[in-house]
Amino acid sequence: MFVVRYDATKGQTNLRRHTDSGHVSFNILLSDQFEGGGTRFHNRHLNNFLDAKPAKGQVLISPASINHEGLSVTSGTRYILVGFTSIDDKDPISEQPTGLSVFASWLSLSWIQSRFKEGYHASHTRLEGNELGVQNPVGVSDNWSDNKYVRSLCRDITTYITTLSDFWSQHLHISLVSKENVNAYLDALDKADKEQSEILQQVSSSERPRGRSWWFGGQQIDVNVDGTLASVWASRSNAGEDTFKKENL
Repeated sequence: MFVVRYDATKGQTNLRRHTDSGHVSFNILLSDQFEGGGTRFHNRHLNNFLDAKPAKGQVLISPASINHEGLSVTSGTRYILVGFTSIDDKDPISEQPTGLSVFASWLSLSWIQSRFKEGYHASHTRLEGNELGVQNPVGVSDNWSDNKYVRSLCRDITTYITTLSDFWSQHLHISLVSKENVNAYLDALDKADKEQSEILQQVSSSERPRGRSWWFGGQQIDVNVDGTLASVWASRSNAGEDTFKKENL
């Protein structure tokens, strides 16, 4: 997650068309002292677009593969909190199944597109000699997914699935939680969090994730096309694994 600042008079005023990493991306509007701005989603098949301008505090959620841009701020400063999430069918580190259904994974076009895109990126990183802890010469790898035919297949599947997603998927903007139901929705989240905490308390300390940062276990990593761990980002490696296990983090 990270914060993006759009300023009408200095620095960045907008962000050109792009797609995000992961399966689902979100942004939360943190300010309202500005004019203009918003997110424009492009339908690459019909060559049209839809503009979304949430209110302060609202969350905008979309498939990461949708082409979109940050519209220009004409006055003031706009802050948004942005995050990319990956929905894995197996834990990349333990390689244990997460319980994700086949309908939400291998039968989902956007999920397949993201998985093969990540696999191609991981292979490219290895062959460039950038993977942490690996001393293979540039262009040399014994990983099956780095075979040139497999890499080409991953690249082509990513392209074809992206095209199919644009053609078949509906492009629309809906509000998942109405203003009248906001408090009830937040109460439901608090209740679910409390129930999860009670469940974790019943798990032995050796098996229970430590601290409030346990959710960070799968962050700042790259995965192969089969969902296994490919590499660890330098920012995570340099901080040390113990940093993410501290109770007070």
